[in-house]
Amino acid sequence: MKEKTKQQVIDFIGYSDYHSEFDIWKYEPIKNLIFKREIIIFFIANKVYDIIITDYLLGTKLKERIY
Repeated sequence: MKEKTKQQVIDFIGYSDYHSEFDIWKYEPIKNLIFKREIIIFFIANKVYDIIITDYLLGTKLKERIY
């Protein structure tokens, strides 16, 4: 998704649960009692700048940053 536009992200993932004027969108595509995945996408000038994916598995936090 790197270098994709906001519209391309919406077409691929859909609208986010959280949208701010600071161009940070937050998605929670998977959320249940055992596992949760959180994706935070940072935009600059309408293009994806950075992505942080955090997985929570039984209280363990696994973080991955995509540059």
